[in-house]
Amino acid sequence: MQEHIAPVDVDPFLRSLLAISRFHEIFFLWRSVAVDPNDAFVLELAIRSGADFIIKFNQKHFGAASDFGIKLTTPKQFLQIVGDIQ
Repeated sequence: MQEHIAPVDVDPFLRSLLAISRFHEIFFLWRSVAVDPNDAFVLELAIRSGADFIIKFNQKHFGAASDFGIKLTTPKQFLQIVGDIQ
């Protein structure tokens, strides 16, 4: 069963996230670590930017994230962690 978040809960969070976002160049250095080459850029960006989390519904291709201290979480779990929703 897929859990969904109402847009009213997501939009304020995304606006705040965009307000503090920064540009990072990536060079796909971790392609061999990512299971799916189409997801390699997500892992690379998370490593390059020093991210604490990768927030995705499909987490099966990011097992290596924990090797870099990056936690995998769904959008709802992340909003619960930061206290924006119950």
